[in-house]
Amino acid sequence: YSIDDVEKFTAEVLRFLDIKFDPLYEKLLDLSNGVEFPNWCAGAGLNITEMCLDRWQTSEMRDQPAIIWEGEKSSNDPEIYWEKGSPETLTYAELQQQVEFCAAGLRGHGFGKGDAFGIHLSMTPET
Repeated sequence: YSIDDVEKFTAEVLRFLDIKFDPLYEKLLDLSNGVEFPNWCAGAGLNITEMCLDRWQTSEMRDQPAIIWEGEKSSNDPEIYWEKGSPETLTYAELQQQVEFCAAGLRGHGFGKGDAFGIHLSMTPET
């Protein structure tokens, strides 16, 4: 089904995951530039923080694990070493607090709504 009707399958996955777009996409899958260059959710807007974090701040979910991470030796560099077997868990509430802290730091450096920037970080809970 996911191969035979990829557009319908994807629409059902988005519905199942309750992913909300604002504005809604004009076309879910646009292949006008060829199958090699698909344009998914053409014209859609997506607030990724709302979909991944904000909507889980309910009394039922906010104390549930959002991230469960376990470190491992990543290199020979002692500054980027995480001891294997030391798991770290962040609840949705704790993650929200960390995101707000990071956002405040970015705002303090002059970034605002709609600004884009790139970062390169290792796979840690802070990322």
